[in-house]
Amino acid sequence: MNTRVKAEWMSLREAAVYLRLSPNTLRTWIRERGLPAAKLSGTVVRIRRADLDAWVEEQAEINRGRQRGRRISEAPREAVVS
Repeated sequence: MNTRVKAEWMSLREAAVYLRLSPNTLRTWIRERGLPAAKLSGTVVRIRRADLDAWVEEQAEINRGRQRGRRISEAPREAVVS
């Protein structure tokens, strides 16, 4: 496999190290949040670095938009006690 192809695609473990997350978090994001990934066979998953970078940036933009819409006096939902 040439170096360019190797650098373009990452294993689940490599992607987890790259983002400083656990592989299980990435599996959840693939399954539940639409992180683009290629399942090659069985448990072999590959993620294109450009797709990962774009997806993470997109998620960050979504979160920034949500935070802009929240009033300063408004408490985060997790902190609200009924």
